[in-house]
Amino acid sequence: MQNIFFYPAVPLGSIQELLAESCSEIKASEGNEMVNGDYWIYSDGNGQTILARCEGIDFRFNLAVPLL
Repeated sequence: MQNIFFYPAVPLGSIQELLAESCSEIKASEGNEMVNGDYWIYSDGNGQTILARCEGIDFRFNLAVPLL
């Protein structure tokens, strides 16, 4: 018998293996479940990832401030 594991879904950008392109993409994916916080996103095209702070006002999440 094969073991089957069910893992809880994680929000886009919440782990380094599940990167987002922007804070806006995370908002589009997570909707009202998204909270202000730190998310993993692609950087400005240099092949690196950054841990960024995404914050929003009136449900517009579009600020990405590198934390590293």
